Amino acid sequence: MAWAAQPAAKAPGQDAKAYDLARIEKYLNNLRTLKADFLQSTDDGRVSQGKLYLQRPGRLRVEYSPPTPVLIVSDGQRVFYYDSELGQVNSGSLSDTPAGVLVRDKYEFGKGIKVLSYERGPNVIRVSLQDTTNPDAGVLDLTFEDNPLSLKQWRVVDQQGVEITV
Repeated sequence: MAWAAQPAAKAPGQDAKAYDLARIEKYLNNLRTLKADFLQSTDDGRVSQGKLYLQRPGRLRVEYSPPTPVLIVSDGQRVFYYDSELGQVNSGSLSDTPAGVLVRDKYEFGKGIKVLSYERGPNVIRVSLQDTTNPDAGVLDLTFEDNPLSLKQWRVVDQQGVEITV
């Protein structure tokens, strides 16, 4: 969805995009822990809910509520996907997932993180980010409410093109 450009308060000589990206960078760098209830939808219409815990750098825990039998945990290096219904654990490198961008230690756009797109709407800013060291890991779209700036939603598009919105 494209929005008409909205003005942003900015420093003299700074354009709105640069100003917003600098604010987002600062916000993300200051966000060290997060606990939230979530509602997740996938591109095939499935909906799940649960609790999300994030502790940067690297730590993530996603506890799905029944009937979804899944627990996802990251220890900072690896991501573990536990399916209690199947009694099965799969794991992979955190850097091979879009979550690697979400839980990284430091955000510096242009240094390790590429801004693929930027959109501004009425009281909303959306950016798409990609890890420059591993672009095949996928894309992370972040949606922020503006004034005050706060993260409201994210969407990941993984290596297979599967979209998950939280």
